[in-house]
Amino acid sequence: MTKAELNDAQVVESAALKHGATPDKVVAPSKVAGNVTSTLFQSDAWVTLHHPPSDYSHHEALLLCEAMPGEWVSWVPGYGEIVLTLDQLS
Repeated sequence: MTKAELNDAQVVESAALKHGATPDKVVAPSKVAGNVTSTLFQSDAWVTLHHPPSDYSHHEALLLCEAMPGEWVSWVPGYGEIVLTLDQLS
C-alpha cells in the first residue's frame, strides 16, 4: 500500500467511526478500477436505519452484499430486500 493509499485508509476509517460504524465493521479500502473506494460495513452485519422503508418494517437491516461502492443490497424484516445507501445507515 502506498503512502497516499495508507492516508486514504486512515481517512476512511476515521470517517466510518465518526458516522457510527464500530471498529469491527470497518473494512480496509479496496481498489476498484484504479480508484480507492471505501467499504464502511461488512456483509452479514445488522445496521440501524435512519428511516425504516415502511411504517410496518423493522428499524434494522441485514447487509447482504455491496451492490456498488456506497450501496448495499439489504434485507429488512417486515419489508424485504432493498438497496440502501450509506447515508440511510447508522
